[in-house]
Parts: sequence; C-alpha cells; structure tokens
Amino acid sequence: MLLTIPVTNPSLDFRDKGQIGDTIGGLMNPFIALAGVSVTFLAFYMQLQANKIQLEIFNENQKEQIRLLKDQKFQKLLDVINQRIISFTYTSTDTNDNSQYYSYQALDKIVDFFHQTMNTLHKETLRTLILYKPSIIEERTLFDAYFNEVMVNYDQIRHLKTMINELKRLNSYELRYDYLCHQTTEEMLKKPIDNPLYMTLAAKYFYHEELINKRKHHYAEAYHKAYLKFGGFLDGYFKNFSYLIHSFANETDHIEYLRNNLSTQELTLIFYHIAAGKSDFTFNEVLRNSHLLEVLAQSTSLFAGSPKTDELTKEIHLILSSSTQS
Repeated sequence: MLLTIPVTNPSLDFRDKGQIGDTIGGLMNPFIALAGVSVTFLAFYMQLQANKIQLEIFNENQKEQIRLLKDQKFQKLLDVINQRIISFTYTSTDTNDNSQYYSYQALDKIVDFFHQTMNTLHKETLRTLILYKPSIIEERTLFDAYFNEVMVNYDQIRHLKTMINELKRLNSYELRYDYLCHQTTEEMLKKPIDNPLYMTLAAKYFYHEELINKRKHHYAEAYHKAYLKFGGFLDGYFKNFSYLIHSFANETDHIEYLRNNLSTQELTLIFYHIAAGKSDFTFNEVLRNSHLLEVLAQSTSLFAGSPKTDELTKEIHLILSSSTQS
C-alpha cells in the first residue's frame, strides 16, 4: 500500500509498476523458506533430543533391571550355600565322643580335622628338609633350638649338626637317603617325629618358600583324607561356591560382599581347597585379586605349627600365586 500511493516525484511513483508484488514476493520468499526450514530443523532436533533422553532412561532402566536380577541371583546362590551349612550335620565317630554337631559347629569339626591332619604332616618337615633341601637349614637355628627348648641337650645338637653338614655335601636324594639309613632309626625316615629338637626345626622351616611343592603334597593328602570323611558336604559346598565365583568373577561389589561376610571356617576350607589343587584358574585368580583370604592371617591357630602372622600371609600369597601360574 505504501508503494502505490500518489507521489510528486515521478521516479518514486510505483503505481504503474505491475511487478511490485512479484518483486516483494521474490525478496521475501527465501527468508520465509529459510525460516520454515529452521523451524522444521529445530522441531526435528528437539524430537531427536527427546528420543535420546528417552533412550538413556530406557538404558538406565535396563541396567537397573539387570543389576536387580544379578543381585537376586547372587542372593539366591548365597542362600543355597548358607542353607547347605545350616543343614550340615556331623556325628563324631571318636571313641570318647559320639556327639552330633550341627551347622557351624559341624563346620568347626572339618576345620579341626584339617588342623590335626596337617599337624601330623607338619612333623615330617625335618625329614623333608634333610632329604630334599638340607642346604636351607641354618646352623644358628640348631643353637636357637638348644637355648629355647629345655628338652634339647647339646649332644643332640652336635649330632644333628654333623649329620646335616654331611647331607649338605651329598648332592642327590638317593645318596642322602642311604646315608640316613646308616645314621638314624627307621622312625626318622618313615614315621612322624615327636622329638622336641626335630619339632622345633619343623616349626622353623615348615612354611619355607622352597618347600612349597612338598607342602602342596601335604595339602592334597590332607584334603583327600578330609574328603573321605566329609565328602558329601565338601563336594556340594564347593560346587555351589565355585559356580558363585565364576558367575560374579567381574562383579567387584559382590566379591567384596563375600570378603566381608564369609566365616573364618569357610575361608579356611577355601584355602585348603585351593592349596590341594582342587580349584581352577579363574577361581584362584578372583580370590587372589580380591584378597579374599588375607583375613585368615589373623587366625594362625587354625593352621599347622601355629605360624606367625607374616608367615601365614606369605603362605596365602604363595599358594594363590603358584595356583594361578600352574
């Protein structure tokens, strides 16, 4: 309208310009089209963002659902294991004790059996030393025994010192065995030794790193004897526990829960299970990385020879490391 009103200046008179509408339309259409495209793009973009938010919410809900299902599975497996312990009964066959034990008291009996069996094998340590590794016996250890053990006399120390020095000189098991056959009684070669001097040396060297392979043999022997007596429980418990560990091997929260809630009796049995070579690589690796067994270092009285805390800690690491490498 403004462009078609009468004016006095002919050069500004657009009343005869029939294309004025087309001119204005041509100028405005690109801007209108661009505005339309922009609004359409904005609408699509907002819809895309809304879809992205919905997808994130859906994924979070899915993760939460998966987490809840994992927690439920973990709790069910743990309940099965706990129920196995609660329903476990053991009737003693000892001459002076025919009592029946239930649940964790029965579990204590298995731990006690391992302890007693390993203590018997512990008495063989000196025989293992003198036949396989006499080189690790230090002379000062003999004299420590003399000063610390009231039932040890100097003649015993001197005789054993002479014998060990000769064994160190011999470079094979066969030569050392022949030598001992002429120097000692049959009991020293074939039966557990109760001699105070030998027991002192056994306590000193039983957990020596160089005797790990021999100790593994002892652990396997002790586990075999325990299995003959408590096989029903041990078999079921470790099938359930192994499945639990394999199912949640990468779930640190669940493994941490086990670390804080397993009983000392269970941890002790798990230690013997691994030490006897009954577990697989994944099982051992999870327990090694989670430090699940480290708390056992505070329960030294449950293990042969009542080792020091640092000795038992080292033994746990040694057993787990050698098991994951084999």
